[in-house]
Amino acid sequence: MAFPGFAIGELGRNLVVNPSLELTGDAGRGRKLFATHEIAACSRCHKIDGSGGDIGPALDGIASRKPSDYLRESIIDPQATMAEGYPVEVSPMPPYGVLLSQQEISDLLAYLHSLD
Repeated sequence: MAFPGFAIGELGRNLVVNPSLELTGDAGRGRKLFATHEIAACSRCHKIDGSGGDIGPALDGIASRKPSDYLRESIIDPQATMAEGYPVEVSPMPPYGVLLSQQEISDLLAYLHSLD
């Protein structure tokens, strides 16, 4: 998909409609999104407790290893910072900042924060 005049990283950062909007995330909805969302389905590529895909890094304990800003950036613009030890230069993860709503991102972050 082409977006004239924008790099993917710019899209991920610029399409957050209102960054000052404080949305309360729901970890239960985030867990469901992680496992079954038709676009996201993070579990296709990421493992938690030994279940999931091998393409991306395992996310067990991610909340105790990385700050919230890092997790948000990784979802919205996965090209911004590559995961430590990840063996590729370009992330195969799509920029969910253009694919998920702000509420869905907040829900996914709430779930990831529960993984400490």
